[in-house]
Amino acid sequence: QQDKSSVSTDVAGRIVYVGVNENQAVKAGDVLFRIDPEPYKIAVAQAQAAIAAAQVQLNTDQVSAQGKGADIQAAQDAIQNAQENYERQAALMKQGFTTRANFQSAEHALEQAGAQLLNAQASASEARAKLATGAAVPGENPAIAAARVQLDKALLDLQRTTVVAPVDGIVSQTKSLQVGQQ
Repeated sequence: QQDKSSVSTDVAGRIVYVGVNENQAVKAGDVLFRIDPEPYKIAVAQAQAAIAAAQVQLNTDQVSAQGKGADIQAAQDAIQNAQENYERQAALMKQGFTTRANFQSAEHALEQAGAQLLNAQASASEARAKLATGAAVPGENPAIAAARVQLDKALLDLQRTTVVAPVDGIVSQTKSLQVGQQ
């Protein structure tokens, strides 16, 4: 007629420690058994490495984004230079002091400089997008937020390798708990 509390683990693994015997009295919080924590420690280390890698990538993206501003400025300078050369060649062409090839070359250089500016602006937009923060965790880069969630899950799984008594009571049906079992 006693209440029964069923106990099981939330993670899978090999049992490395059994701390109770059949009909043993336990208090809430006493360790009943432990699952091998090593795979879960490795998962924690991997999650920590994922956070570090995401932070490195974010720093790289920030540096890249800063460099894109210089690329835009260089492209704008190239347009200005190409525009001046084009205007000079156009004026010389009207006066008959240059060849059509030189004029067309200046015209082509101006078009290329415009295309370089568009490419630089697109690259800058892409770099800014990589630095965007997500709506799920406001103010935090999504890759870092995802890595933090992985770490939280890995830490929770590691914590769950130790199974404790949920309430005071007498342990029964421990015959299935043996070191080395899954």
